[in-house]
Amino acid sequence: MRVLFIWQVNDQLKSYLSHHPLKKSDTEFIFLPSEQLNKLEIPRPEDIQVVIGWIGHNEVSRNICRKLSNLELIINPGVGIEKALPVMRELNKNKHVTLCNSHAHTYFTAQHALGMLLTLSNCLLTHHRLMKDGKWRAGDKEGASLPLKYRKTGLLGYGPINQQAHQFLSGFKTDIHILKNSLNEDQEADPNFYTPDQLHDFLKNIDNLLIAVPHTKKTEGMIGREELELLGEKGILVNVARGSIVQEEAFYQALKKKTIFAAGSDVWYNYKPDVDEKGRKYPYSYPFHELDNMLLSPHRGGSPLNDLNRWDECMEILSCFENGRELFNVVNLDREY
Repeated sequence: MRVLFIWQVNDQLKSYLSHHPLKKSDTEFIFLPSEQLNKLEIPRPEDIQVVIGWIGHNEVSRNICRKLSNLELIINPGVGIEKALPVMRELNKNKHVTLCNSHAHTYFTAQHALGMLLTLSNCLLTHHRLMKDGKWRAGDKEGASLPLKYRKTGLLGYGPINQQAHQFLSGFKTDIHILKNSLNEDQEADPNFYTPDQLHDFLKNIDNLLIAVPHTKKTEGMIGREELELLGEKGILVNVARGSIVQEEAFYQALKKKTIFAAGSDVWYNYKPDVDEKGRKYPYSYPFHELDNMLLSPHRGGSPLNDLNRWDECMEILSCFENGRELFNVVNLDREY
């Protein structure tokens, strides 16, 4: 079997993957330089069955997939697949190609989300600024901590990231509420579980909101002005999903007007921002950086990005394919996740 990696893989990762215990000796890994990939100079493209990499992010990745006449499987090394969906729909008009994604960054992203929540609930931004200004021990008057054990935390989405966040939060004795697409029989009987049509009830009943839902047509803009008002003036929002899950103007205004207490976001609205007159780039249209109740994070929840173990899940998916076992993390193109 031949497997093509559609970006220029560094030497350390090449070695890790080539010597991985799950790699079969007769499987050929094809690592090409960027120049060769850009020119679509792929040796024996008709013999390639598997692609590993991010597709849909540029025309090169799309053209590579179109060129591979016997492609059967694409493994996306991350969770986000919204840019891959148009390519997958095109490919599947003429043949059957399966898309699997990797959840290997789950632990890191959940840790990042919890870090932002703790930073905000302990008012660390406020006291950091005060100490920078030489104001020693300003006290609770300037910002009292909000103990998690007295607050209800809502998990919007219950995939791998929020499931891991749930484990982390279990030690804080915070009451957990969960909104997910479908519930089993036990969850239906549990008042702390909600379905999407109960979003407003969910928001009324929580103080902290952790967003980790897939980006789909249904989740686009699902948190707007009304939803932020329901979260309320003591509400803390943390978003590690996609920026556009939360409507940008409504989000900014809610923070500026103190409709909600504070927020942290690792995801944004414009990933190719223009450079301003001072050489700065801001991935949004409203000045979130001027707000004193906003924690900014530059889409680095999956850090450390050089952790080689994160590739083990891709190798497990590949191993299932090679050995005829059932694949996991298979993306449903209709549901968009």
